Amino acid sequence: MNININNSYAAPTNKTITHQESRPAHGDPAAEKGPISPANFDSVTISNAATLVDGAIRVNNQEPVFDTQRVAELKNSIREGNYVVNPEQVAEKLHQFTMRLQ
Repeated sequence: MNININNSYAAPTNKTITHQESRPAHGDPAAEKGPISPANFDSVTISNAATLVDGAIRVNNQEPVFDTQRVAELKNSIREGNYVVNPEQVAEKLHQFTMRLQ
């Protein structure tokens, strides 16, 4: 089984989305309001937690949950007593994983 932990990751930051009100058409009495000011803007701030959840959902939707053929091969190897654990490889992958958590 191959676990890919080499994907780059950047911690999300709060995002603010600003939308400017559209101006009324020329000749419309509402067009006489004058220049658009900051008071005519709407903004929404998306929290870090929401950004993380969104990212997790996107990753989950893109990657298959598991490879059924590989799982069957591993089960068969274990059942037959042919599955060999490489402790150095396990230790290296565990080290890489814990380094990414920091």
